[in-house]
Amino acid sequence: MTVLNRAKNNSTTADLIVSDVYDPDTIYYGVYQHRTIGTDTLKFNTCYMGRIVESNGYTLDLRRESVAAHELGHSLGLAHKGTFSDGMTTYETSYTFPSLNDMRSYAEASLNY
Repeated sequence: MTVLNRAKNNSTTADLIVSDVYDPDTIYYGVYQHRTIGTDTLKFNTCYMGRIVESNGYTLDLRRESVAAHELGHSLGLAHKGTFSDGMTTYETSYTFPSLNDMRSYAEASLNY
């Protein structure tokens, strides 16, 4: 488990807790949960992350990194949006860096903070 705290003061409340879970009953690679009260969570389902296979020339590590980048995008306020070449697409992708559409979405989302 990893605890991230973006607070500018000495707050002991974490902003985001990142952890691995094993959940064969729920179909997801990763899931971000925003909490209005308390700490947000980002969970990677090792049951399904372990089932990722190499395809179309994408390595296992690259596919896993793209899931992590996508879920971290949610933690920054980004929603599912864009095309296959965007990290926040709903399609499986190998993109591990923000596209121009992702950066625009982040700029829009940051106005809410």
